[in-house]
Amino acid sequence: MYGVVSVSPRIVEPLIALSIGYVAIENIFLSELKSWRIALVFAFGLLHGMVSRSTERTGAAALEFVTALITFNVGVEVAQLAVIGAAFLLLDGTARIASGTACVSSFPCPR
Repeated sequence: MYGVVSVSPRIVEPLIALSIGYVAIENIFLSELKSWRIALVFAFGLLHGMVSRSTERTGAAALEFVTALITFNVGVEVAQLAVIGAAFLLLDGTARIASGTACVSSFPCPR
């Protein structure tokens, strides 16, 4: 709106991917939230906001922007559900094999 910050999407979009990866790794390896997490979330929020601002600058029509935003978010949610489903099946199968209750040809069911 005021043109205070203008960064190319070619720079911002990879930074967003890195920020998402960083938070994912942090969530895996840290068991408790640190006090600096609020500042990090704020900074990442500003970074993510730059993409929507740069999209506005490219002249995308409002309807195209909303459609792209909705389809992107739906795609992200579907991908998350697919990863969770695959992880569940893998862990469930591993647990069944480890406990001896898997019923497959190489691991017969206990009688």
